[in-house]
Amino acid sequence: MTAIIRRDIEASLGRADVTVHVFDELPSTNDYEKACALDESDARAGLAPTLCLSRAQTGGRGRMGRSFHSPADSGLYLTVAYTTSAPLGDAVRVTAGAAVATATAIHALTGKQPRIKWVNDLYLDGGKLCGILTEAVTLPPTAEGLSRTRMLVGIGVNLTTRAFPEGLRAPAASLFTPAEEAAAGGLPLSVGTLAGEIARRLLALVENTSPEFPDGLFGNACLSYYRAHSLLTGCRVSCTRGDEQFCAVTEDVDDAYRLILRMEDGSRRLLDSGEASARAD
Repeated sequence: MTAIIRRDIEASLGRADVTVHVFDELPSTNDYEKACALDESDARAGLAPTLCLSRAQTGGRGRMGRSFHSPADSGLYLTVAYTTSAPLGDAVRVTAGAAVATATAIHALTGKQPRIKWVNDLYLDGGKLCGILTEAVTLPPTAEGLSRTRMLVGIGVNLTTRAFPEGLRAPAASLFTPAEEAAAGGLPLSVGTLAGEIARRLLALVENTSPEFPDGLFGNACLSYYRAHSLLTGCRVSCTRGDEQFCAVTEDVDDAYRLILRMEDGSRRLLDSGEASARAD
């Protein structure tokens, strides 16, 4: 099975410079790539981009240390790692770019259009379809003294998951319905094909080579797509930032991917970290 997944990844990715690893099971694909980045004896560390996929995770993680349900062969568990000289503060922008890359890949391959919930989730039909966790590892400087950062972009997509743990913070969704799976006689889309498509689009974004978003991760095309498919725009939301909790209405996303909020007293506020969830009232 891993050989088939690898074959499909490489065909979809279409790049010989990306190292591909496929495992039956890992604690976490992000943790695997982090260990590789910190291993100075690993010739890959800090060099070529890598793609790590596991058929299951025993310790999948989301933001703020939350667990990510990762049962075998019913989801996509992927980390794309690459080296950049960009500052660590760009992790939010990278996460937004990963959301755009994943949403466009899903739409291209299935015709389904996920929406983006600030800052790191994709939703489909009212349920959480995908979570994204971006982490960064500071690498030793180059011989010329240039700083380097290894960005680790973890992406988890529910493909055919049916049973989810109790007590989830948000309702969950899967990309394919039981009827679609039955009609196809199995998974309607190769997990390797989807993984390669997501990685290809994300790397093109960060390398400014995307035909769809030619101005790259920092350009207006990516931002416009994110805004057009934002789940929370126009919604009354409950926000948490540290120990602070408050309610507001989301007006838009600014050019640094911060939420523009209209507070209850009419003032405006930018939310650059924390949580925001739509309220039912």
